[in-house]
Parts: sequence; structure tokens; C-alpha cells
Amino acid sequence: MPGMAHIASRYVRAEIEEAVAHGASLKTIEHDIVERAGVSDDARAALWLFAWGASERRARGLSPAGARCPHPTERC
Repeated sequence: MPGMAHIASRYVRAEIEEAVAHGASLKTIEHDIVERAGVSDDARAALWLFAWGASERRARGLSPAGARCPHPTERC
């Protein structure tokens, strides 16, 4: 069974994905979501990297959650 920190970061990742999908900047996501997440500093750093990656994928026209694309050979 996952710990509470793992569950919390899962919800934060979903919030980050939603923000990216709505065009939020990395700076906004960092300030409004990542910095306010109730997780450890290491988890916060991981969330920032997740947000950066999602932003980069979106900038390239890919799904913010590229790993979840059901068709790995196609753009989602």
C-alpha cells in the first residue's frame, strides 16, 4: 500500500498535468502548485522536474503525460 506522501504527490502530478494542459507557465506551476505541495524537499524537486518535463512535452505538441500515451509510436 502506498504511503501518504506517494498519494499526495500523485494528486499534485495530476494537478500539474491539468495546469500544463491549460497553458500555465512553468513559473506559475512552480509557485502555485509545487512550492505549496505538502511533501518533502526531495519530492518537491521531483515534482518540479515532472512539471518541467510536462511543459517541454506540451511545447513540442505532445501530451503532458507522454508516458501514458496509448500509442507509443504516435503523438498524443
